[in-house]
Amino acid sequence: MTGYDRTKPLISIHVPKCAGSSLREVLMSWFGAGFFRHYHNEREGEAPMVFPLWDEDGVPTHSEPVCVHGHFNRSRRNGFERYYPYAEQLITVLRDPCEVQISNYFYVKEAADRGTPGAMTNGTVHEIVSNQWTLSDWLGRHHGSIFLPFLPEGTDVTNYREVLDDRFLYIGLAEHMDRVVEDLSDLLGFEPIPVPKLNAAARDETVDRDLRERFAANHPMDVAIFEHLLERFDSKLTAH
Repeated sequence: MTGYDRTKPLISIHVPKCAGSSLREVLMSWFGAGFFRHYHNEREGEAPMVFPLWDEDGVPTHSEPVCVHGHFNRSRRNGFERYYPYAEQLITVLRDPCEVQISNYFYVKEAADRGTPGAMTNGTVHEIVSNQWTLSDWLGRHHGSIFLPFLPEGTDVTNYREVLDDRFLYIGLAEHMDRVVEDLSDLLGFEPIPVPKLNAAARDETVDRDLRERFAANHPMDVAIFEHLLERFDSKLTAH
């Protein structure tokens, strides 16, 4: 992947509970009027809108730098290829997949207590709430990949390293958000700013080691993706 081209729209893929809300605030500050949101209206069950960022020949329509940030999720039929087939420039932030699901669980529970849209999915009450699941229930229910629906079409266990390394301008780790903003400021040509910490729900249950190990066994693809990114991150630190 070549460097960032300010004349072409940037697609920022927000995988839920991977510091995407914090990154959204940073990107909004940087891109200003060129920033667009891509999120379902979960309370009303409404899909994101499509912004006219390219013409019918694939030529960008905006003169200023543009970024679209949100939940580009192919399993919900709103992946970036479907919405923006001319998109070339991708960034995202990922996280330890077990921590992603743990964070999701506590976020939904807290949203239910507050009566906010985070407890809704596509117009209905989230299954964590409707089924009154415990954390153990939640972590044991889902065996499909967490990350795969947000990655480019055709990504699988045989090629995920190449996809991550070649298709993305940048992939950061939510565990190191200060470094993410520093890297992106260099890549995109903006001044670094403080990273806000948003949507971090309190945790009132513990996660034992056995539960984490069972989760990892049920999500080998996600674990492999995260370990690959950790290796890349460690190698960059060593290089510096």
